[in-house]
Amino acid sequence: MYYLKPYERMILLVILLAATCFYVSFWWKRRRLVELSKDVPSWSNYLPLVGHAHRFIGDTTRRPVSTIVDKNVGKMKLVILNDWQIKQWEIANDVGICKKRVNEIINEYLVKTNVSARWIPKMLTPFNG
Repeated sequence: MYYLKPYERMILLVILLAATCFYVSFWWKRRRLVELSKDVPSWSNYLPLVGHAHRFIGDTTRRPVSTIVDKNVGKMKLVILNDWQIKQWEIANDVGICKKRVNEIINEYLVKTNVSARWIPKMLTPFNG
């Protein structure tokens, strides 16, 4: 029998562990896909699971829903118009979305900026001082 040197044994062990981890994760993801796709035709059970954003339910693939919709933008506009000194976390609690999306909607969709703790339109120039 061929005797392996210590570093050769270590390399072989690393290769075997990497292959084992790969196969375990592959079959675990495939098992989750099969559990999620009970009503889908049998050929779809062999599709690979692509990321965590896809879920096979029925015949449709569902993706995460965006919180930036016209309804939320309108709610935020009304909240800001009612109280110019409102804080972002208060808006997030009122509308029911995260603070990061509140900031994005205010800056990009409502085109407002925070100057001296008030939300005002971004039309400030050196001339209207």
